[in-house]
Amino acid sequence: SSTLSFSVLFFALILIPFYLDRVAGLAPDRIGYVMMSLPLSVFLVSPAAGLLHDRLGARIVATGGLCCCLLGTLLLSGLSAASSPLAVALRLALLGFGQAMFLSPNSASALAGVSDDQAGVTASLLATARNFGMLSGTALAGLSFALHFGAATGGLDLKDFVPAHVPEFMQAMSRSFLYASVLSALAVTASLLRGNTARQPD
Repeated sequence: SSTLSFSVLFFALILIPFYLDRVAGLAPDRIGYVMMSLPLSVFLVSPAAGLLHDRLGARIVATGGLCCCLLGTLLLSGLSAASSPLAVALRLALLGFGQAMFLSPNSASALAGVSDDQAGVTASLLATARNFGMLSGTALAGLSFALHFGAATGGLDLKDFVPAHVPEFMQAMSRSFLYASVLSALAVTASLLRGNTARQPD
């Protein structure tokens, strides 16, 4: 579930800046402000997610967070060329909210289910899962967008983008986020199926 979660996150981090630049025509500083909504949401929500995990357990909180990620990717797939920067920022904030609600409880759940002598290995596996998710999300987002954009424009690449290609750009981005939604749904399923990781007393 961690790998899938980070894959979905990097779909947004890779594709949305190109949308804000090529389609929305925002200046670099405004692109940064819009993209900041995602990490800011993670920063603000993560402490609350940890507290909720302590009260409700990982399955409810982490799975709820992934459901928010699923909703966020579906909303991102519905962006249009006329969408406002605020509309994009709100969708990114929802995705960041879901990531924050998932990450802390998931990590705590994994570490609670192992003995002290396995904590280091477990932490390293969590880091590996996150990094693999980042790499796979970056690759899948780029591949999906390139294939759909090339198919719609007769083999052109994003470097050949001109304003006339906005409809093809939006089609490629929308389909890419639909694929990300499938990954989100798989992550929700994986989180729901997590076992009882409550640590037993020694």
